[in-house]
Amino acid sequence: MLPKFCNQLRYCSAKKTLFTLGFHLFALLTTYLVLQCFGFISIFPNDNNLLGWDATWYLSLKESGYRFIPNKPCNLAFFPLFPFFWSLIGVGPVVISIFNFLIFCISFFILLKDVKAPSIILLLTLSMPSFIFFGLPYSESFFFLFGTLILTGYIRNSNRFKLLGFLGASLTRSVSIIFIPAIIISELVDRNDLRPFKQKLLSVIISISGCLIGLFTTVIVQWIQTGKWFYLFEVQQFWQRKWILPKFPLTTHDAARILGIETVSLAIGVIAVFVCIIWCFDIVKKANKEPMIGTLNKAVLFCMLFVSGIVVLDTFFTFNLGTSTNIWSMNRHLLCTPFAVVFLIWIFKIFNNSLLSLIGISYVIIFCAFLTSIGKYPNLLIYYGVFFLPFVLLKFLPGSKNFLYIFYAVNLVLQMYFFQDFLNGKWIA
Repeated sequence: MLPKFCNQLRYCSAKKTLFTLGFHLFALLTTYLVLQCFGFISIFPNDNNLLGWDATWYLSLKESGYRFIPNKPCNLAFFPLFPFFWSLIGVGPVVISIFNFLIFCISFFILLKDVKAPSIILLLTLSMPSFIFFGLPYSESFFFLFGTLILTGYIRNSNRFKLLGFLGASLTRSVSIIFIPAIIISELVDRNDLRPFKQKLLSVIISISGCLIGLFTTVIVQWIQTGKWFYLFEVQQFWQRKWILPKFPLTTHDAARILGIETVSLAIGVIAVFVCIIWCFDIVKKANKEPMIGTLNKAVLFCMLFVSGIVVLDTFFTFNLGTSTNIWSMNRHLLCTPFAVVFLIWIFKIFNNSLLSLIGISYVIIFCAFLTSIGKYPNLLIYYGVFFLPFVLLKFLPGSKNFLYIFYAVNLVLQMYFFQDFLNGKWIA
């Protein structure tokens, strides 16, 4: 019944994307209630248990603004847009979490309403365990919304959308260090962009202006409230974040639970780096030769550059846990963005099936398993392999579509367990 019903969602127009979202919400609620009925879930979200980890910092910003604490972590590491909005509407953690989830659903619909990808791919994306952060008092939903506006700006070639998107995203998260190089490369290096150089330069200036206005607005607000100038960078040392050469194997907090999804994030990021390298070869070779990576529009190029930047930043700007480098929170920083969603769908849908591409991506997936030594945790290794399997099966064996709903059901259960772990105070990202 389920595969037959879902086959009606075959390809995504606006109406079918909306229907896919509706089906996922129904499946999410049903899974939660079934697990609760059989005793696998024993805790429901409330205003107390939703305030775990970074949510407590956002709450402090909402209630009292920026506060400087010498020689300790403080909320100056966080950007103001989400807590300001939370304070403006004056609701509790449960209501803001529901509101965040609605923002995410609307953004997801806007992002993919015109993308013709099989619905099972969208369902698998929606059920990624990391997506629990869209239903928590975190800034992920706001970042997803403004990231969607950025990509809309690239798709429509609209500087207004890009300005609004970069401004909002830069008021939500510290990303200008990744955004600015990606903007310059996307606008000036793309050989498929035939606009006059002045138009390209204007797009660069407008987009970077959005980033810098967002960054300096944050800096000025922090200075007014605390007297500290650019402390948002200095405070990172109290989370032990600094530039280092990574030590292998890479790891994370509570690796026996979380390393699977972190390794998935690492692999997607390294695949993006691999595609960037191929793209560079396409740029320097003769223009009349067939590109090795197929169709690559400006929006996808920006996504590829952003995802590459995140994996580099979270691997080299961090700290060591014992003899291993900690890639903590990579799954949230990378997967919970519209840029990762678009890049994943592009890899599945458009990326050329050249032998070099297939060998390269397969090697990256295997290589990343060695980089994290995920083999020490057989259950996480299975999850890591299973994560990529549906994309492979659907690309090369379209008849396996009905079978893939099993993976979706498993993902839903894992997503619910991640949510329960967060409510119980366990580390997720």
